Amino acid sequence: MRFVCDAPPKTWFRFETQGEADVEAKAMVHAVDRYFRQAFEAAARSYVPPKSGFAFEQNIGRTSRR
Repeated sequence: MRFVCDAPPKTWFRFETQGEADVEAKAMVHAVDRYFRQAFEAAARSYVPPKSGFAFEQNIGRTSRR
């Protein structure tokens, strides 16, 4: 989870993994995990590798799905 900004009375963070979204959803009793999953899957579907031809880089930093 990364800090994004502080705008009192709220502080904004960015979730980087499904696990972080799951913990937040359980702690705060809301559906942020579902929205994270939907956004992650939409980003994976819309990914277009650069024209450099090095397609092996497309999964760097991604974790395995459950």
